Amino acid sequence: GTQTLYNFKSAVFVDIDLGNPFDDYIGTDSLRNLVYGYNADANDEPTVGSAGYGVPVPAIGIITLEPVLESGGKVEGTPNSPAAYWNLMNAMTVFGVPWNSNYLFMGNPYLFTGETEYEQGLPPGDRRAISTIGHTLLAPEDEIVTTHAIIYAKGISNLESVNQLYVVADEIQNFCDGISIACSGSLVGLATNSELTATVSPNPSNGSFQVKF
Repeated sequence: GTQTLYNFKSAVFVDIDLGNPFDDYIGTDSLRNLVYGYNADANDEPTVGSAGYGVPVPAIGIITLEPVLESGGKVEGTPNSPAAYWNLMNAMTVFGVPWNSNYLFMGNPYLFTGETEYEQGLPPGDRRAISTIGHTLLAPEDEIVTTHAIIYAKGISNLESVNQLYVVADEIQNFCDGISIACSGSLVGLATNSELTATVSPNPSNGSFQVKF
């Protein structure tokens, strides 16, 4: 096309079903450009449609390797319109109420520091999250490369799995920074009526899993 898109943003919206999907928490790490999900307690019990992980419970995250994130956090409410998604991409609820910061729950639940869902004792549940990158503008024939990785770690407890996830995030970021080309990045453009669907199997995982698009 010929139109320049100003205040252009891209985002990754995820529904983190970690085994049993009804006992999860969301966390973020702004320094690591990381949004992740973890179990609210040490045991991931079975439920309808999932056998659960049992003990120990892993943690899973999406790290944005390049460029840096603009915001990220737990999604409150159900986005059912373009306006609702745009609100989320601008660090607001689906109803347009500003978040208290660009990153929600960016404390460390393993070290019991900062603000976390675990520290606040919030009711766990079926969690969704969003990671947003601000690109300023997208001119005709411009190309934008974003690189993300889905990462997974299993420690000896639900919180230690978060600590191990930080280690994995640092390792993969260091790997990406150490190579001279984009980490298997793909060109991103605009398409009409296109949707990408991914499935992760098996869930729960036995230590390895596949992501199919």
